[in-house]
Amino acid sequence: MQMAKRITLLSALLLAAVGCEEKLTAPAACPEFCPSENLEVIDSVFTGSIVRDSAFRGYVFPSEASRLQVIGPGGALESRALVQVNPFSERIGVGGRDTSTVNADAVDSFRIDIPVVSRSAGTALSINVYRLPAGTDTSAGFSDLDTLFTSANLLATVAVPDTLESGTVSATVAGTEFPSFVADDRVIVLGLSAAGGTSPWVKLGSEDEGNSVSVIRFVTAMVAGADSTLSDGRTAGFDTYVANRPPPDVDGHLVVGGSPSARSLLRVQLPTAVVDSSDVIRATLLLLPTAQAQGVPGDSFVVRANPLSADFGPKSPIVLPNILSTDTSMVTIAVGTSDTVRLDITTIVRSWRADTTAPRSIMLQAVPEGADLAEISFGSSLTPGFEPRLKVAFVPAVKFGRGR
Repeated sequence: MQMAKRITLLSALLLAAVGCEEKLTAPAACPEFCPSENLEVIDSVFTGSIVRDSAFRGYVFPSEASRLQVIGPGGALESRALVQVNPFSERIGVGGRDTSTVNADAVDSFRIDIPVVSRSAGTALSINVYRLPAGTDTSAGFSDLDTLFTSANLLATVAVPDTLESGTVSATVAGTEFPSFVADDRVIVLGLSAAGGTSPWVKLGSEDEGNSVSVIRFVTAMVAGADSTLSDGRTAGFDTYVANRPPPDVDGHLVVGGSPSARSLLRVQLPTAVVDSSDVIRATLLLLPTAQAQGVPGDSFVVRANPLSADFGPKSPIVLPNILSTDTSMVTIAVGTSDTVRLDITTIVRSWRADTTAPRSIMLQAVPEGADLAEISFGSSLTPGFEPRLKVAFVPAVKFGRGR
């Protein structure tokens, strides 16, 4: 009998814990005490949610970029790469376990290795390699270098196989192709241009990424009484690319990308009831282009939305995504498109509820920055009809008690 009473009491307690069908004791009663099973989801577009937005240019210059975009003739844009290879030594190591060196005067040949990161599709792409004077002004403009990119200075034309999307292509030239090699303190400066089809382009690795153009030297030297072929190599100490026109002014719009790269700063103004109290299911930043995305046809680039750790205007430090997490605040934009750009910033908006001291600001940037000439211009909060907007789906805060 006692056991039966215990089972009956336990069953009653379980029913009270899992359901709201039964009346509860004071001070409150269901359904006033329990949240509704049918959650209300509100999906709203906030047209005045972006305030005090602006764009700034000059974050990453071509000489600092992780890619070098080389664009051939035939279109509105054209660019060339300049590469200065670290100087070779007058002596060369014997190699193996022998740490001694010998004079490296008898240079037989050089091999030029060119790292291809990405390329235009559907064209018979090739890379022209030019010998430039060691004293070439690496800050010179595109037209200033016209007299150097001539047939007289052409070292090699390197075909990029149609099947190669990324990898290394090479050219071997005779040692005599650099007649002033010793006089130039064994410094080699190269110019690279693209050819094939209309507006062919290729993106090359750079010194800043640790994947630059390199040159291998092959030398014949006497080692242990016999002629031996020795080799050593040098990577780029400096590289950059120059284009045939300067980047356009930001002109009051929200500009992202280009070279030197531009970023746009957006300050978000949402009702506190949405950010601080509600559960945000999805937040999407809607950006309306004021023109087609600029760049070379067939290219594309990535735009990412970053939260800020502090808002200092153009110098605001961004919070980079955790490499172990999935970064959804990115979108790929094709050159020539003018469609509305949608950026998922749900994670960013949710983080503001968790950290109420964080600035409610977002910085838009290209990834990687300065790596190409592609860029896009969006309307700002001061551009009638093209203002950025936020579309937020959220569950309003549940109020307990009869005042709900």
